[in-house]
Amino acid sequence: MNKIIVVFALCAAFGSCKKQEGEGGKASIAGKVYESQYDHNGKLINRAAAADKKVYIVYGDNAVFDNETRTFIDGAYLFNYLREGNYSIYAFSDCNTCPSGTLSKLVDVEITGKKEKIAAADLETVKYVDVNDGAGIIKGKVYAKNYEPTGFLTGQYYIGDEKVYLVYDTDSSYYIDTRTNFNGSYQFNNLIPGNYKVYAYSKCDQKDNSTTYASCQVSVEKTTQLSSWAQEVQLTDIIIYQ
Repeated sequence: MNKIIVVFALCAAFGSCKKQEGEGGKASIAGKVYESQYDHNGKLINRAAAADKKVYIVYGDNAVFDNETRTFIDGAYLFNYLREGNYSIYAFSDCNTCPSGTLSKLVDVEITGKKEKIAAADLETVKYVDVNDGAGIIKGKVYAKNYEPTGFLTGQYYIGDEKVYLVYDTDSSYYIDTRTNFNGSYQFNNLIPGNYKVYAYSKCDQKDNSTTYASCQVSVEKTTQLSSWAQEVQLTDIIIYQ
């Protein structure tokens, strides 16, 4: 009995018997994580719910996280069975100016009721994506025409093993190149939304017997846009002269 009295006396004097933040209660914290995706030029490509992203919770003023979960397909997360007190929720975001390359996006939450269901503020994160981090496709064919120096057409066909180049948005040089298949077809995969230019090299369309025609080379270009994450675009034929 004396021990019980001492315990109650300590609780009254120092508040040490108050349950601390953490699991063991009936309250919950729910929220959503969104991700803004930027290309290598700093241009916003997409903002969407961040699915399967890790979210962390800190109990009280602890120095490290106490639990973690992953977001659902709609970016939602849920931490259940919490007691009253203060909590911090955070997720990691890309950061070009940070030494570690990431920073934490954080929201503070206070649970004041034993069965309270808290809707936390959205966590806004950033991700920098490469051109081939998407699901878009650009494809087409290259068609060649052969002329004699006098201008007489000697043959025309879909050409294989011809180099085709892909330029992203306003970049000054091509991002990637590929070669056509035996039937003249080419395809660029896993592309993010944006503006693109596809080109192949051709002799100049002069069709005469001058030395200029023999050495002249130009690019034949097609431009297009991928407006969604998994769009597929079929370009008209690139026609080159040989």
